[in-house]
Amino acid sequence: MTYLIGQIILCLVLASVLGLIAGWLLRGTRCRADMRLLKKELQTRREKIERSEQRIAALKRSVKELEHAREEDQQLAQERIQQLEPYQAETVWLRQEINNTTSQTNKQITDLNEQLESMQSLTHDVKVNETVIQRLESQLRTQGQAKERQVTDLTARLAEMEPLAAQLEAKDRALQKAAVEHKQQVGELTQQLQQLRTASESRRQSAIQVMGGQGPSGQDSPGAQDTVDSHPADHVGSQPTRALGATVANPDTPDGESPAPHASVKPQPAPQDKDDLKTIHGIGPVMERMLNDLGVTSFKQIMEFTRDDMERVTAAIAVFPGRIERDDWIGGARKAYQKKYANKIQTEEH
Repeated sequence: MTYLIGQIILCLVLASVLGLIAGWLLRGTRCRADMRLLKKELQTRREKIERSEQRIAALKRSVKELEHAREEDQQLAQERIQQLEPYQAETVWLRQEINNTTSQTNKQITDLNEQLESMQSLTHDVKVNETVIQRLESQLRTQGQAKERQVTDLTARLAEMEPLAAQLEAKDRALQKAAVEHKQQVGELTQQLQQLRTASESRRQSAIQVMGGQGPSGQDSPGAQDTVDSHPADHVGSQPTRALGATVANPDTPDGESPAPHASVKPQPAPQDKDDLKTIHGIGPVMERMLNDLGVTSFKQIMEFTRDDMERVTAAIAVFPGRIERDDWIGGARKAYQKKYANKIQTEEH
């Protein structure tokens, strides 16, 4: 599990780093494309301004030429008026023509002045855009430097994580080796358990045969007593072990039948106080009924589980190997027992 978590964390970190690098590259590419577009647009506007300035200069020259022509026309008109004073009618007509020409020229000059003002406004907009472009270029340079620093930091972090990855791989190999050794040990323990069960069945059969030689007074024969006493280890065990003996001592016993008790061992009565075993983590209603069927009904019985008891319970209720240790039934039973009988324990201590 630790190895999987480490691998997942490593993959997430690598994915984050690759995502950041890809984002930075895409952002940099987009910024450079925007810069090229802005520069191209600026160049286009500068060309428009130059053309506009050329037009303005040409218009100014046209205005000067028109003014110069108007002055020449006025002078020529005055000369003609002087020359053509006898011809007043023609003079009036010429004055009207001059006035018309003057009004048209003034109108043209007004239009040119308006165009010049619009060109000046456009020049101001271009200057403002140049300022904005310069500010954007400064921001882009700052962002590029920040991204470069981030890439440098990420590269340094990757370099720091490489030894951790090597350590995780080493731990993974060690765990695999330990798992192989654990499987070997489990196989050996299984063989030993089978041998113990075979020996226990043999001793049970021997005890049954010895019990057949009891006298009418109900006393065991000396041979039976010697047979029972020759296996003192069969009488040693915690309360849950004795409660489970009738169920898991002989896995070959048919369902619904209980093996005969040992000649000198009497079944342990179930405790009078039945605890709610569902308060222990990992024990549900179904598991509680199975444990009650095995004679385990109290927190104290589970608190006193030995390694053999856990193996017998595991084999009897067909749970996953190691579930009792993984869910910490013993620790949960101890906490539940202390919580339920706290006042009783304090009273007994006093």
